Amino acid sequence: MSEKHWQNKPDLPAVYEVSIRGKLNANWSDWLDQVTITTRSHEDGQSVTILTGCIKDQAALYGLIAKIKNLGLTILSINQVETEKSCKSDCNDN
Repeated sequence: MSEKHWQNKPDLPAVYEVSIRGKLNANWSDWLDQVTITTRSHEDGQSVTILTGCIKDQAALYGLIAKIKNLGLTILSINQVETEKSCKSDCNDN
C-alpha cells in the first residue's frame, strides 16, 4: 500500500480540507477565504461540514482556523490533500 507524503513547506500554497462539526451555510465561503463548503452526514448521524480550498501558506491556514474559532465551531480534522503545484495559480488569484 502506498501513501502520499507531503514535504513540510509551510510557506507554499496547498489545498486543505477542514472538517467541522455541524452545518455551515455556503454563504460563509467569501468570509472564509473562498473555500468550498459542503455538508455531509457523519457516521454517528450528525452533520459535518467540509471546507476545501487553496491556502497560501501557514499564516493563512492559521487565519482560517481563527475565523472558524470565532464562529464557535468545533474543528474535527485538518488535512492537506494536494501540494502547492496543484493550486499555486488558484492561490495567486485570491
